[in-house]
Amino acid sequence: MHVRRAKGGQDATHPLLGDELRALRELKRQSVSPFAFASERGGPFTPSGFAELLARAGDEANIGFKVHPHMLRHACGYELANKVARSRFQSKSQSYWRGSSLA
Repeated sequence: MHVRRAKGGQDATHPLLGDELRALRELKRQSVSPFAFASERGGPFTPSGFAELLARAGDEANIGFKVHPHMLRHACGYELANKVARSRFQSKSQSYWRGSSLA
């Protein structure tokens, strides 16, 4: 996925995981708009429109504080770090058990 940065940041390409690709393909199949994430009128989301949608979702979920898009950045980074840590732990523990003798 190509990410265009605002405020002079560097654009980048980020890989998508298999479950993310499957979810995006399903979203595309169900959509009548040419955009993956469309506004209520079928156009592309503007940054302010997305922020409003997220704030409403936070209100409806009774989270108790204002939800804003930057929170997703931290949540995504946290989740990715946990996935990497889990996969490293699994590979280390598997290699430990394969290499050890229980006798």
